[in-house]
Amino acid sequence: PGAVADVRGHGVRLQLAHPMPPLPEQLGLWRTELGRLRDAAAEAEGTPTVLAGDFNASQDHAAFRRILDTGLHDAARLAGQDRTPSWPSRTTPVFGTQIDHVLVSRDFAAHRARFLDLADTDHRALVVDLTLHATDG
Repeated sequence: PGAVADVRGHGVRLQLAHPMPPLPEQLGLWRTELGRLRDAAAEAEGTPTVLAGDFNASQDHAAFRRILDTGLHDAARLAGQDRTPSWPSRTTPVFGTQIDHVLVSRDFAAHRARFLDLADTDHRALVVDLTLHATDG
């Protein structure tokens, strides 16, 4: 799901992400879905964009890094919180990996990222404070 939001007169593309997990019997589907997210990110070039969700992938996965190759940036990394484990929540922060991400176009600055524990989920929530820079048009 996705939408374009009006942020003080500027259109911002908001896109959710939740590809299938990379289980052995569905690695091809996982790669395909991450590839579709990469294509969607590339098509959004020039439009302020936030692509966020459970990517079922970390910075260690080449398929995830290809999304970043489109020019999007991991907001947690911009805020100094990259590689903070978000899954599985019952073992974080000692064990786990960050598979939940907020990716932003260069139109944004990330000021703070927080990983919050929530009840009834195996993920930690990622909340990022963003500022949209002035854009033309």
